[in-house]
Amino acid sequence: MLPRSLSALAASTLLAAASLAQPTPITPPPQPANPDQPSAKFDDLPPAMKLGLRAEALRRAIPTYPVLVIVPDEASYVRALSAWSIRVRFPILIEDGTDAAREDIARFARAFGPARILRWSAPASLPQPGPDRRAALDAAVFSAWGGPMESESSAPSITSWPELLARFQTLKLPPPGIILADDADPAWAAAIALAAGRAQPITWTSVRGGSVNALLSLPDFESLSRLSESAADAARTDWKRLGDWIDALTLCGNWPAKVGGHEGPLATTDLLGRFLPTPDSSRRDQGQRWAFAGQLFAPTPASAAYRAMCSLFLSTSRAWLFDGYPDGQPWDAFDATRAAAPLREAKLSVDLDDTPRQGERQWRLKSAWGVDAGLITVNSKGAADEFTLEPGQCRPGDVPFLRVPAIVYFVHSFSASVPAERGTVAGRWLERGAYAYLGSVHEPFLHAFVPTPLFTARMAAGFAFAGAVRADQGSAWRLATIGDPLTTLGQGPPRAQGSPDLPGAVSIDDWTQAALAADRFQDAIVGLTYLGRDRDAARLARGLLAERPRDVTPGVAIVSIMPLFRDRDADSILRAFAFLSAEQAADGPRRDALWHACYNLLDAPRRESMLATLRLNLRVDQLGRDAADLVIPVADALGRDDAVALLDQVRAQARNDNDRYWIAEADKRLKARPPVRRDR
Repeated sequence: MLPRSLSALAASTLLAAASLAQPTPITPPPQPANPDQPSAKFDDLPPAMKLGLRAEALRRAIPTYPVLVIVPDEASYVRALSAWSIRVRFPILIEDGTDAAREDIARFARAFGPARILRWSAPASLPQPGPDRRAALDAAVFSAWGGPMESESSAPSITSWPELLARFQTLKLPPPGIILADDADPAWAAAIALAAGRAQPITWTSVRGGSVNALLSLPDFESLSRLSESAADAARTDWKRLGDWIDALTLCGNWPAKVGGHEGPLATTDLLGRFLPTPDSSRRDQGQRWAFAGQLFAPTPASAAYRAMCSLFLSTSRAWLFDGYPDGQPWDAFDATRAAAPLREAKLSVDLDDTPRQGERQWRLKSAWGVDAGLITVNSKGAADEFTLEPGQCRPGDVPFLRVPAIVYFVHSFSASVPAERGTVAGRWLERGAYAYLGSVHEPFLHAFVPTPLFTARMAAGFAFAGAVRADQGSAWRLATIGDPLTTLGQGPPRAQGSPDLPGAVSIDDWTQAALAADRFQDAIVGLTYLGRDRDAARLARGLLAERPRDVTPGVAIVSIMPLFRDRDADSILRAFAFLSAEQAADGPRRDALWHACYNLLDAPRRESMLATLRLNLRVDQLGRDAADLVIPVADALGRDDAVALLDQVRAQARNDNDRYWIAEADKRLKARPPVRRDR
């Protein structure tokens, strides 16, 4: 049943409520007088806070079945989303056969905690990009808003965007934002989910301009900007100033994240949603903001669906704050200890690393086996492919594996300069499962960032993510908002009883049991992982590796690595790697898991086989640092000649100055190390 009111938390300020069941505007009732607290009116709140409260209110108005639906293809995804209604929703993820999709599903399931997980497919196909595909995608959104409200005996059939916008007007539900998307781009999967979930119209476009890592030309950007203003006009509600109805703009697509500007690159999401200062001006960067923009891009529809579903259905209960800045000015403004306070007041569990636990060693020990925080903030210095802490330097491969999806606020230069490249800081966070990320596309200088304590206070108070990360005034600059701009820290939708009507759906419990009974060990390990039973999955994998190696196919070894990793079993991970071909072992996330698992064992005695496996699996995007980690353990365990040979190997393969720096440092360490007497 649809609740009669929408509600969202605004920490220490306001419960914003609005009724959907009765035709009244989404405006909060007057707040009761409280002699111990200043009164606050909804209209007086900052625009980004009002936007977040409205987004969270709608999110909490429509219950969700405690069911996760997994589909095998894009057509099934669209059909499943068509089963959403104005009364109840449920998350849908695409299992496309890749490791990335399997890990996204397992990560989402751990955070969502479904009572049931269903596998379902539809006997349908999705048209090729073009008018027919757009019509099919639109129809799924229209269906999600079909059916009568609790107070209605019937509802009109919706077959077009004007009809859906009229329906929103009847419900007194002005769209909080608009979406620009390309049906030929993988992020269409996010566009239809965010349109259906957040009551936002989609404007489809084929305006391109390059990949997300490229630089968008000013003419191509102007085409997008004019399109966004036309889309806002078509939404039939107020939008021309912050604080009215349309205050969010979501770019669902792999458009370039930065624009060629007048003073170097500017972030697309900071420049978008601004007016030209004057009709004849070419300086949109100095224009007034009318919307907070965010960009949700993804390499596949499965990844796009994951990032959208995280924003729509998950809540956050745990945060990790890491402060890699020294004490003193100007760094104190970003102090993580102060930033922890508003989160704790909002009842989040906070894991804090600050002075004196804020160096590279602390980071790598803390993150070696993954983290389970849904909100992460990091203060660091450096470039796109490194981040410096206090003291020490980390590489993108040191980004932790996320046990649950996360919102990441990364105060650092250049981290999102090429955000789809896994060899960069932002790229690794997104690969690990971050679904909302703030990072810089170029050197922004420290003062460009919202201080970390202010960011956490805003998020705890109910701000929308894209507004929480933006300075209140100022010209467009270089900070990119990646993900759904309406992401909040709210409680998320309430749970409804029942299950979606999807004929032929199979429970993952039953599917896993059948796989076990038939000795389909690869499927069984995947099923156990989806069910949150990593320990059981690891136990099964461990038993196969040790006692039934004939049953360990490369597929079994591949799906075993991450459950073994989460069970902290480095020895079994090393055994699993022995079953992989060189090409299979070279997979980036697999190698990261291997190195994370072995990091704290490098100095352990009699680890020759581990060192040999690591040497065969040096990471191409950080050869020098990996060699620096290995050189002394190799010298101690295998002899100085082997260590010299290792350095000669990576010296010949070095790709950049960072590699060469670490190789030189490793050479210094080796020369300063007295020979180790070994008993053979």
